[in-house]
Amino acid sequence: MLLIDRDRFDYYSESIVECTMLRPVSAASTDKLGLGFYEPKEKCRSQFSDTSIPKVALADMINLTDANWNRGVSRQFPGFLVENTFWNIKKFMPGQRIRVPGGLMETIRELSVNNQFIAVHLDGPKIEIDRTTGSAPSAGDLRPYTPYEKQIGGPGFIFGFLHRVFNNNDVNFYRAFNIGLLSLCFAIFCSFVTAEFGAFVALSLGVVFITSPWLINIAGNLYWMSWTWYAPTALTLWFASHPGGKNLRGWSNAAIYAAYFGLIAFKSASGYEYLPTILITSILPIIYVYVRDGIAPREVSRCILKFGSTGIAAFVSILMMHAYLRSGSIVLGLQEIATDVTRRTYAFGDDVQGALGNGASLIVVIRMYFGQLLQPIIIGVTAPFFTTLSALIAASMILSQIGGKKEKAIALSFFASVFAPISWFVTAKGHSFVHPHINGVLWDLPTVPLGVIVVSALLARTFDYARDRIRSL
Repeated sequence: MLLIDRDRFDYYSESIVECTMLRPVSAASTDKLGLGFYEPKEKCRSQFSDTSIPKVALADMINLTDANWNRGVSRQFPGFLVENTFWNIKKFMPGQRIRVPGGLMETIRELSVNNQFIAVHLDGPKIEIDRTTGSAPSAGDLRPYTPYEKQIGGPGFIFGFLHRVFNNNDVNFYRAFNIGLLSLCFAIFCSFVTAEFGAFVALSLGVVFITSPWLINIAGNLYWMSWTWYAPTALTLWFASHPGGKNLRGWSNAAIYAAYFGLIAFKSASGYEYLPTILITSILPIIYVYVRDGIAPREVSRCILKFGSTGIAAFVSILMMHAYLRSGSIVLGLQEIATDVTRRTYAFGDDVQGALGNGASLIVVIRMYFGQLLQPIIIGVTAPFFTTLSALIAASMILSQIGGKKEKAIALSFFASVFAPISWFVTAKGHSFVHPHINGVLWDLPTVPLGVIVVSALLARTFDYARDRIRSL
């Protein structure tokens, strides 16, 4: 189900947060930005355990030492020797990720089996026995510390605080924080869908959420904090569906706008990635309510404008704060941030850097995300994404013709949702060109979940129609 190497993905993102978590309290108190890193980063990562990945100790291996083996560890290739049992064959299946002595996570490439032993071949460096007997480096051995200046550093502040409170070095302990909040967002979505379209449609939506190859990759990641992508939409969904918010009038619900400001501000402080997509996605519940309840376009436009203005104000506030904290001057900081943005989006002439994708063709970038993604967008569906999207569009068109107000509303929301991921592919062209291993998740932000609701609602309506026809015979 997963074609992307999550270990490598987590290493290049989470290691920054892990280095920050190891920062001494006395030093962290003077840091202006919330994230930073030591070099080499693997020293930080080696001090954290990961209970989601099976650990193989020297005691689990055959205690064989000769010209080819050192206490069961191969001297010739990356791998080790275990007893030939049914359970070991199952435990060490090719493709499985394991943590080998020394703390490194490796992927099993193949097995060589005879009557007595199983030689487990790994896709990585040889296991160093000397490394296994040494102790993990202390935080004091990590030098130098470099501030991460591309954002204020929300994840560093959050997880640095939690690490100081709980003093737990199991990375899954902290991933659970992200997964819990992401699950809460999904629960809000599924609860609303249950009330609107029934349990079958909500169940279909839930299955797509929990089996998405893209969301599985990133759900708990300490750097990306994917719940911040969905939380603003969960808030506007609650607002739009709440009896007090149905008329969408005025600023009477100031607490909602304040909460929305806070969510967008925190997302901005945790990285500016995907902000256009998040903002567009968050207004889709308002569009749904508008069509379903027949609210006057002027009222809905006013509401969307207020949420949009609130979101932009939150972004600008964090941007100004970031600029000041980064450089000590808002003007100088904005100039430095603008240079970073240019390097990762659009560049011309001598500023073009192929490794950053800032000179890539926009057409090429768009084709990447409508074509063959690096892994399926829906589990088991390996067709190019434009095929999947075409099927969802066809289902939406049919549902809008045969359905009632709710069905027309969800179909229109689905059509509008397509612009949300495209907004990032266009505005952050360079980032999208070099990050196809992650940016495909943007289709899971609004479009695919809404498409699944459409298809499930269409199936439910077809089933009800067939049942009624059978009963009438």
